[in-house]
Amino acid sequence: MDLIVTNYRTSADFMNGCETLYKENPRFLDQVEQAVAGSDAVMYGTCAGLVRHVCDYLHIPCVRYFYSPFDRTDQYQQRAGCSAL
Repeated sequence: MDLIVTNYRTSADFMNGCETLYKENPRFLDQVEQAVAGSDAVMYGTCAGLVRHVCDYLHIPCVRYFYSPFDRTDQYQQRAGCSAL
């Protein structure tokens, strides 16, 4: 997994890591399909980009989340009834 998570510098390195993962586990995408089948929606992070393609295939809504926000949180209006932390 470190081939597609941490040990890559370019998009080509990432794709080579995906190819290696697929060669080591040819049923990888089938396993992802089984894991998400029947879900109302799926959230995926940085290391699970292939999940998006399986969700597209199964017509399941898919949302990417980020561990660290890229937007400043003070640029959003505070909702009524919510207190700031």
